[in-house]
Amino acid sequence: YIYAQQKDELSVNLFVGSETEVKMNKDYLVKIKQTTEYPWQGTVKIEVNPTKPTQFNLNIRIPGWARKQPIPSDLYLNMDTLTKPIVLKINNPAQKLVLKNGFAVLSRVWKKGDVVE
Repeated sequence: YIYAQQKDELSVNLFVGSETEVKMNKDYLVKIKQTTEYPWQGTVKIEVNPTKPTQFNLNIRIPGWARKQPIPSDLYLNMDTLTKPIVLKINNPAQKLVLKNGFAVLSRVWKKGDVVE
């Protein structure tokens, strides 16, 4: 439940300190290590280590409360104005936030040692 894989997409569904290996496209492995103190602290660190540099999408679930959307519809809105902006970094530089179905989509050639925060 923490991770899901389909073709050239690897999704992070839950923020839980963990390590795993995911077989992608039947020809290479991606090791993922997640470090976090979520939900007490908002920072999540995801180390991405493919066996070879490879293009794939890393999809990271963005919780509804962080998007001021408590449920996936426009029926209810979160009026809390204290929510901090969502910031995703790869190897430190901030990335443009591209959302699709509640996930931030990070598409690039991933290489050993890449870190998403």
